[in-house]
Amino acid sequence: MMAPPRRQQTSDGFELQFGTNHLGHFALTGRLLALLRAADSARVVTVSSIAATQRKLDFADVNAEHVYQPMYSYGVAKLAQLMFAVELDRRSRLGGWGLMSNAAHPGLAKTNLLSGASYGRSAPTLQARLTRLTWRLLPFMWLDIDEAVKPTLYAAVSPDAQGARYYGPRGFYETARGGVTFARVPPLARSEPEMARLWRLSEQLSGVDYPG
Repeated sequence: MMAPPRRQQTSDGFELQFGTNHLGHFALTGRLLALLRAADSARVVTVSSIAATQRKLDFADVNAEHVYQPMYSYGVAKLAQLMFAVELDRRSRLGGWGLMSNAAHPGLAKTNLLSGASYGRSAPTLQARLTRLTWRLLPFMWLDIDEAVKPTLYAAVSPDAQGARYYGPRGFYETARGGVTFARVPPLARSEPEMARLWRLSEQLSGVDYPG
């Protein structure tokens, strides 16, 4: 879910992007945790985004009830996902859960994800039309799907992938071809206090508690 032009909510009352992209995955992983712990070498891969660049989170307004900006709220949700991935790996190591957690992003991929900006409208928005135009004007920045998926596949199945690491395309500003490399990790996804704070809030909002 990406950048609907108007603020919308999930059926349980959360801002659509934060609820779908972060809280939904947080809750799903929590409910599967017993099975993951029982599995042999379980691995959880979270797909974040190069849009996860925020330097702070407004914990009092993660649901964007006071201010809603489509791309900003998308970035907040994707940053929350990255913070979750890193914190999940840390808690697994401390608690002996036996699973590895990491994250990846696809760079700029030629998919219909950006059509979310036109959601609920009779015609594509200017943003959606301009995005498709850049596919032709700036092809070196955009990845076909079979290239864009490589960081996620590497994180999921490579024997060399590591826990608490973030993978992305190797090319220009982590957007273009060239294989897989370590992606830039924003400061909040390196801050244990902030990640722990988000974890507590996510448990509270989702109603899913992880082992202490």
